Amino acid sequence: MVTYLNALAWTVTGTQAYANKAITFMDSWASTIKAHNNTNSPLQSGWVASTWARAAELIRYSNAGWSAASITKFEGMLRNVYLPLVKDGAPNYMGNWDLVMAEAAIFIGVFLDDQTVYDAGMTKFLNRVPAYIYLESDGNLPKTAPGDTTTNTISLFGASHGSVIPRPLGSFGI
Repeated sequence: MVTYLNALAWTVTGTQAYANKAITFMDSWASTIKAHNNTNSPLQSGWVASTWARAAELIRYSNAGWSAASITKFEGMLRNVYLPLVKDGAPNYMGNWDLVMAEAAIFIGVFLDDQTVYDAGMTKFLNRVPAYIYLESDGNLPKTAPGDTTTNTISLFGASHGSVIPRPLGSFGI
């Protein structure tokens, strides 16, 4: 999150120190991390990857000074460390994991400029959102959303973030 906040601060203020800090974090992680390996790693990868990709997108398409070699290394991190953990989602986790992982796949696809990754993430997202959000037309006995308020809030963040990214890419199917 701190990388994304620095990228946002750079975008808003133009202060190079913010860009430099974001680049330092992205370069450090891209050259260090090889895998995630705990039981929550798919969920945590979803949270982190979507934020990484958004920060990287802001830095990459500006005059922040991020080198082509560093961008390539960062792309490799997203494709090889994070994408394998999020691309298939987690349909048995009711929505929380699935929405967060779909959001991450969408943002990774955008950053990698990979239409196949983007489309797969968007398909998962479009299939999961209706199953997670209750509408009156669903009937009298809605299924209670899983987890606690925090879990449900995070799921809704995944739904809202995933729904806004298609507009710049021209995908208006939502």
